[in-house]
Amino acid sequence: MVSYKEYLVNISKQSAIVDLVVDVDEEVREPVYSFLEVLEFIEMHYHLQRTGEGVSELEGAIFQKIVETLRRGTSYLSGEEKLDLSRKVDSISRGIYDLCSLILKHKGEDYIDLIIGKILSWDKNNRGCYSGAVGLINKSFDNLIESYDKKLDYFQERLPVSEQYKGFSIKKSAPLMRCIDVFSLAGELNIRHKPICVFFSGGASQNLSTLSRMTVFINMYVYRFKLISNEIARKYLEDYSIIKDHDDSTIARLLLVWLRGHMRYLADDLLKDDLLIKAYIFAIAEMFRYIRRGRFYNYPDTASAFLAYCYFRESGSIRFDTKGKKFTVDFGKLETDLKKLTEKLLTIFAEGDVTEGLKLLNRWGDIKELGQHGFPNELEFLEDPDIPHYIDFNFVTRDGILSGLERR
Repeated sequence: MVSYKEYLVNISKQSAIVDLVVDVDEEVREPVYSFLEVLEFIEMHYHLQRTGEGVSELEGAIFQKIVETLRRGTSYLSGEEKLDLSRKVDSISRGIYDLCSLILKHKGEDYIDLIIGKILSWDKNNRGCYSGAVGLINKSFDNLIESYDKKLDYFQERLPVSEQYKGFSIKKSAPLMRCIDVFSLAGELNIRHKPICVFFSGGASQNLSTLSRMTVFINMYVYRFKLISNEIARKYLEDYSIIKDHDDSTIARLLLVWLRGHMRYLADDLLKDDLLIKAYIFAIAEMFRYIRRGRFYNYPDTASAFLAYCYFRESGSIRFDTKGKKFTVDFGKLETDLKKLTEKLLTIFAEGDVTEGLKLLNRWGDIKELGQHGFPNELEFLEDPDIPHYIDFNFVTRDGILSGLERR
């Protein structure tokens, strides 16, 4: 992991404030400065977009300023690094269809990633909202991701559905997953509930339906887990002691495996010894963090987490002790229930059974009403005011680069 210094300034019912520091080589400060200026343009356009004032008149002009700023940034480079970035800037100057990644190379290696463009915001009437992110490329987990992806066809063969629903190889069509340590966000990616990953097509119109790229904001992901999900587990999961002493690198590895999925099939390979149980605890803690957002009908990931919890509670693999006010997990039964739930969901999707899907969606109450005003039954503990709901990041590295070069 990239070294960064953490200051927990304030924890309230709603948010924790954290200084986010990422070490960036001084030699690339000038081109990185241009990347950060681009995000300021993105932020400007995003606010115009939200107010609806002068968007169409200014969109073209702002995009041209973005291209000009990037061209200026390339002037500080030389050799292949300059040619490589210049070609990418030329490409986006013709337009961006969703999100596009521009990689700054340094000493022959991919070093800084700038992601800019629009993302579809389903909670803003499906508008394409301007967004951006800048981060240091983190290759620490490339071997983990590669080892996982080599087994994709094996995972597919093990899926608990009949042969008629098992399609072609997914190894070549799975999104390319990579990690960056973010030091600035803009637009729709800079909202209060900041995302920890983004999917995009790579900027080509022919790829819009595939979302072939997946970039994980790994440093933000680790912080979010440590300050929110880990606190939920510490206070409300009986088996928390199993995961309490992990360093940031181990936390990141377990989160990436959970994010990619198929934990059980990794038990004899990537999740050796007790790592599988730890991955389950991480997943349950994340499940509770999603649930506490509330408004289940508004957020698909929140609704999914709630439905999974209800299924496990009903089957008995997760139980709540009303006296101790903690949840206990039967890990052996949890594996069986996961397989059953996966089989049920995959069959619904494969058959396109809308009736069965709606039946499951509303099995534990009207999904449109659940979570709108508080939580049902024992899940009320998720309102715990001592655990933050959000993290507000002070992008210290960004501010230092911008202020440092402005003074020169």
